[in-house]
Amino acid sequence: MTEEHDDALEQDDTLDQGDPEGAPEAEPYMGDEEFEDELAAEGGEIDTAALMAEAYDDQLRMKASWHLIPRENFVFLFANCLFFAGALAAWSRMIPPDWLEAAGKARVELDPSTYLMGLDTIRGTFIFVLAMYGFFQVVFNIVGRTTKVWPFMLNALVALEVGIGGIARGWGSDAMEMAGTYLENAESKTLMDDMMVPLSAIPPAYWMLTLGGMIVLIVILNGIMTGAKKAKMAAAEEGGSRRRR
Repeated sequence: MTEEHDDALEQDDTLDQGDPEGAPEAEPYMGDEEFEDELAAEGGEIDTAALMAEAYDDQLRMKASWHLIPRENFVFLFANCLFFAGALAAWSRMIPPDWLEAAGKARVELDPSTYLMGLDTIRGTFIFVLAMYGFFQVVFNIVGRTTKVWPFMLNALVALEVGIGGIARGWGSDAMEMAGTYLENAESKTLMDDMMVPLSAIPPAYWMLTLGGMIVLIVILNGIMTGAKKAKMAAAEEGGSRRRR
């Protein structure tokens, strides 16, 4: 028993020392040249041109599959992101203390808890749910190589009603007048301040909802006009062919 145990220990030492007799030899790495030589010795040949042509065909096929995807889906995706952000953003504007001070009114510190968020309203929640569904619809459109627009169209109508109404209420409001007074008394300002500060008197959610709705309507109207134009051209070609007959 002792002799067998000693033999086992000697074998383990031999393996630990990397003795080739105690461990199986690893197969040498075969490079490209050796692989070609071995293949040539067996009577085979590597058709490099055919391999390159096959890879090029795969690349063209992949590009063609991307071109089959309607580009409108990516525009709808951007508009859907605007709907999603507009539903989560604030729908009420708290007047900054600096604007109140510039207008000669009592300075009131901002209280974030008094903001009216989109999800606090029925229409905001509806826009949010449709926007969530819109993300899945974009994926289905891309995979199916189609363009289903009903969730984006419905969301655009509600978003435009909310967004345009909010912008109309905010335009010329007391907050915008205070923003103008603040700019007049500001010690330093830029051209961007002159443009953006008055517009910031309107909650950003209304701008995002209006922009998203206009994008969707423009894309849909453009598709309708393009389809009508193609139908008119097809009818003209069909009438010409009948007259030639």
